[in-house]
This record gives sequence, C-alpha cells and structure tokens, in this order.
Amino acid sequence: MLGCRCAAIAGAAAVSALLGSGPAWAHTAEQGFVLTLPTDLYVLGGTLVVALSFVLVALVPRLAAWPLGTIFLGRPPRWLVQAFGLAALAMTFSLVVVGVTGTQDPTVNPLPLTVWTVGWIGFTTLSLIVGNLWTVIRPWPDWRAGARRAPLAYPAWLGAWPAFAGLAAFAWFELIHTTPANPTLLAWVVTVYVLGTWVAIALFGAAWLRDGETFSVYFRMVSWLAPIGRRAGDDDAFELRVPGTALVRGTAPVPGLTAFVLLALATVSFDGLSRTFWWLGRVGVNPLDFPGRSAVAVVNTGGLIGTFAALAGAFGLARWLSRRLGGGPAPVAALVPIALGYHLAHYLPVALIDGQYAWAALLAALGAGDGHGAIHGSLLSDHRSVRLVWRVQVAIIVAAHVAAIAVSHARAARAAATSATAVRGQLPLTALMIGYTLFGLWLLSTPTIG
Repeated sequence: MLGCRCAAIAGAAAVSALLGSGPAWAHTAEQGFVLTLPTDLYVLGGTLVVALSFVLVALVPRLAAWPLGTIFLGRPPRWLVQAFGLAALAMTFSLVVVGVTGTQDPTVNPLPLTVWTVGWIGFTTLSLIVGNLWTVIRPWPDWRAGARRAPLAYPAWLGAWPAFAGLAAFAWFELIHTTPANPTLLAWVVTVYVLGTWVAIALFGAAWLRDGETFSVYFRMVSWLAPIGRRAGDDDAFELRVPGTALVRGTAPVPGLTAFVLLALATVSFDGLSRTFWWLGRVGVNPLDFPGRSAVAVVNTGGLIGTFAALAGAFGLARWLSRRLGGGPAPVAALVPIALGYHLAHYLPVALIDGQYAWAALLAALGAGDGHGAIHGSLLSDHRSVRLVWRVQVAIIVAAHVAAIAVSHARAARAAATSATAVRGQLPLTALMIGYTLFGLWLLSTPTIG
C-alpha cells in the first residue's frame, strides 16, 4: 500500500532531518532550504487524513446543508479598477527595465523575486484569503466595457485550452528550464507574455480575460476557496461567503477547465517529485552529485507530461467508477483544495527565506537599503522553528484534504437521490484524494535535493 511504502521511505527522511537543514539551490531565487518531515509527523498526518475521511463520509447527508448564503460587500468604482491596472502596467514595465539593466543576481534583482516569490507564492496565498485580486492589479486595464467592440468572437469550443497551454509553458519554464530566475531572460519572457495578452484582448475583448488568459483562470480557481469572491452573474460585485462556497455551487462547464485544474495539481506535484532522491535514482542521477538542470531537462519534461497523464487517467477512472456505482460525475473542483494545500505546504520553506530577499529588494527600491539586507536563514536551522514549520505543513495538507472531501460530498449530497447513493458514488474520488494527499505528505517527507 502507498501509505506503508511512504512510511518506510520516510524513515530515511528522519535520519536526514536529525542532521539538520542546510542551504540548497531552489528553483525560485536559488536560495531556498529543503526540509523533510520526520516520520512521526508523516504518520500522524496520514492517520488524520484517513480518519477524517471516514468521519466526513458519515456526515454526507448533513453536508448537503452547506450554507450558501452570502453578504454583499459592494462594487469598486470602474475608474479605480482601471487605475490599478495602469499602475500594475507601469510597475511591470519598471520591473522589466530593471531586469535587463540591473544586477543579474536573482536574490537582489526585484524582477525574479516579484515573479517567483511575491507573485507565484505570495499572491496565490493572498488570493486564497481575500479573493481574486488579480482582476484588479493585472498589468492591463479592465476591458469589459469594450467587450462588444471586440473584432472577433471568442470561440466557445476553445474554452480554457489557451490558459491550459499557458500554464503548461509556465510550468516547464519554472521547473525545467535551466535559468528561470535569470533577470534578463525573465524580463523578455514577461514582455512577450504581456504583449501577447494585449494582442489577444484587442482581438477577443473581455472573453480572453475570462477564459483564455492563464493567470486570470488560475487565480480565479484559487479564489473558489476564498471567503471573499465575485457574485455569481455580476463580476463587479464582491460578497462575503463561507469558504469553499464557490466550489460547492459549481461553475459553468468550460472546455479545458478540468484539464487546467488537473495540470495545476500535477505541476506542483512534479515540482516536489522531480527533486526527490527516489526520482533521481530512477532516472540514473546521483542525488548527492547533482549535475544540474540541463542534464535532466529532457527526462523531466517527460516526467512532467507523465505526471499530468497519470493524474488525468486516475481522475478519469474515478469518474467512470462513480458513474458505475450510481453516483454523478466526480467534480474536478474537489481536487482544487488539495492542489492549493500542497502548493502552500511545498513552498512554505522557500517563502520564509526568499520572502526576506524580496523585502530587502523592496527596501532598496525605496532607497532604504542596498538589496543585501540581513537574511535570517536560522529560521530553517533552529530546531524549534523547524518543528513549527513541519507542523504547519502537516496541518495545511490535512486541512486541504478535509476541505476537498467536504466539497466533494456536499456536491454529491445535493445531486444524489439518497444519501446512500451519494456515499457510494463518491467512494472512488475519495480513495483518489486520500491517495494523493498521502502522496503529498510523502513528498514532504522523503529526502530531496534543493
């Protein structure tokens, strides 16, 4: 069984953990740390996941009463949204200029720190708490007012597939390209993406921002779990709601959206898997003498594709079994909490260190420092703080699993004719989510390179 095998492998991680944590080369600003959960926390997390799954299954009828009431918060003025968009565009232009003309040290240049630390890690966390702010600060003005003047109609069959392609390219660049934090290269990538998005908006109007633009789709997916969100049918209105309400309500079916959610989960999963001793041993690389990204670029490209294919296949099988057992189709939205939970837990150590580099770079930009502020790496070498980080990681993974199971069963309970049908139909997806959560805990437990 996966749990037994993972527990055995985690034993090796415990030995590594006792030796303490040292600096390692991360894929963001290249100054992260690697922590491996000790066996006791791994086993505790796995046990809680399985136990809470049974509890939630027993509560299926009650989950049908998930409170969907909301409190209206208001509508921001259109001019304010436009102003934020213009300010974000100006900031993006400034960062691109600094990326090309400034220092090429990715721990000091603000462009890599903004993209990989503030954006990919910090903004994902912020969107999970306060909702989809990307619609307010993305680097192009709000084009909804001009949607009717778009020269081309966005094809309905295209759906979220362009966003899927963009996320796949982003994942490849982050995880496999040899120098994703190189400021000059990153400046060109950002420039091409922003200009390409402007062209797409000019052609398709607001429809491109709704379904085609990668980060609009991604941060909207993140905000489905947030307690603050857009009101259904009124994108200008913000509302306060029970976290996860948007996932329980469901969203309009959009071609490619299921694949997008699966890719988001597969990407962060392969991010962790590709740096484990287990993976490197399978591809013939000595993890204690890692030759560099270029040596594994081809095999890791195949690994990223294979991880997505395996997850898509497992999810497709769970859906097929759910139908065979009398339930409705397994909602892919139930995997969103697991994807975001592992994202937060996986990047937590990196955020604690690279966040300090980002803060030092901000102070330097404001004239209050030189970008080389004191970095407190002891946060991830002191036993007490490391134990706290470990516990937070386990808590995040377990909480994400509970949210995923609760959302899945709440939707099933609302759609099924009887509670027995709801339970029976959700068993395959529940098994998949338990297995994937245990897999995420194992990734945090097994020895890795930086």
